[in-house]
Order: sequence, then structure tokens, then C-alpha cells
Amino acid sequence: MLKVYVVGLIYFSGCDEEVKRAFAPDGTVAKFGLPQHFASLWIKDTQVDLSAGATQWAERQVHSISGANVIEFRIPASVELVFPDQGNTLSCDALDAVMPKLKKKKRKDEDPEYFEIDEGGASTIARVTIRGGRLEPFEMKKNKKFGLVEWTIDNSSGPEITAGARKIRFAPGVDAEVVFSNIHTVNLNGIDHLADDDHIQLFRQLLNSEQREAVTLAAAKVGKLNRSPTNNEFLKALEGSHFTCGETPPCCARIVIEGNG
Repeated sequence: MLKVYVVGLIYFSGCDEEVKRAFAPDGTVAKFGLPQHFASLWIKDTQVDLSAGATQWAERQVHSISGANVIEFRIPASVELVFPDQGNTLSCDALDAVMPKLKKKKRKDEDPEYFEIDEGGASTIARVTIRGGRLEPFEMKKNKKFGLVEWTIDNSSGPEITAGARKIRFAPGVDAEVVFSNIHTVNLNGIDHLADDDHIQLFRQLLNSEQREAVTLAAAKVGKLNRSPTNNEFLKALEGSHFTCGETPPCCARIVIEGNG
């Protein structure tokens, strides 16, 4: 089994779309008054095949989190991420039921228009086609509507995640957990004063060029969510942080990892 936890500035197309995809807008250049954002895959080192040639991903760093070594595989340029999800039935009804879409800000005497992706022209750091598995939304933090999307692939169709020439191979026989994030780093000894609503503007890059300038985006409220039962080390390190996900903007996470400033 493979569990993928999706956090940060990542937008899911609707469950009733013929092809379901997830889009991480490109935040690698600071804009809209926001710091850089980086898309990464986070995996415990014991779940990765680190033998010669098995995993080929130069942009990686090991973080010590709660006594475990977690590898951050950073995505430096726009890629199509491919997960081993073929052969699984796709289930994601609850995602549309409780996770709101971004929408255009309503003008006087006008119905709100929902956010639509320009797949051909969207500026992304990563895209994922979701071919199978179960998508479920959860809360990350008690009493706060902080979102986490859990993607469960019961029967992996292969041992790897690929991103162009880059690949991560799982260690043989493990049930791997991967966190797919698009977030900014934070000075652990400092205090952020970022305006939350500004993060919504990074999603503007998913619209076509005309709409990017003409549309003001707004966030819809999230529905009632259960708290995720996961004990993933990286996700636990985010507890207590200001943190939202996917279709629940304003977005972003503060990485709270002791000693890894």
C-alpha cells in the first residue's frame, strides 16, 4: 500500500471531471508580496531504496524529525509527477462534498463563477494525473479547518515515483508514506506577518492569461472534516503551524522542524 498526503498550495480538479488532476502553482519566484514556495516529496529514509542507481534525484536533503530521518526531494523545475496508481478504482466523492473550490469574487447582481483551470497555459511547478486510488479530505489540526488530502493507493502498480528523468524507488516490501507539498519555509526563530489572503493569488497562475489580470479570487469555506489518524513524522511536525491545503485557501504551511532552520 502507498499513502500520499497532499498539503499546501495544490489544487484538485473536481471529482466529476473525466480526467482528475492535481496542480501545484509555481511559486519558485517570489511574487504577490509572498516568499518563495517549493514543491517537494517527503519520505522517511527507511522507505526509500538508496542503493546505487535505484533512486535518482539530485535535489534532496535529509531532515531529522522526531528522531527519524526524512528525505525532502525538492522539485526544482516544472514536472509531471507520476505515481504508481494504475489498476486502482478512483474514488473521491467526499473531496467535492466538503472541500470548496476557489471562486471568482462575486460582483454586484452577479452569481459567483467557479475557478477553472487552463490546463494548457497554467504555470505549475508540478502536475499529477490521478488515475486510481482513494482521495479523502481530513483536518490537520484540532478545532481548525486546516486541510489534508489523503490519497490511498491500495495496490501500487510499480515501485517508483517519477518526475521526468528523476525517480524515487521505494525500499522492497515497505508500505510507503509520501507527503507531496507546495509550501514556503519559515525562520524557526522568527515570526511571520504574512497576510493569509495573499496566498490565494498564487492560484491565479492556473487561469488563462486574460483571466489572470481580470479576476479577483476568493476562498470558500471548508465543510466539516474529521481529523486525520496519520502518525507521519513530517505531518506531525506541522501540527501547531498555520496550515491549509488544496482547495482550502488561504494556503501554505510553516515548516516547524527543530534544529533544521
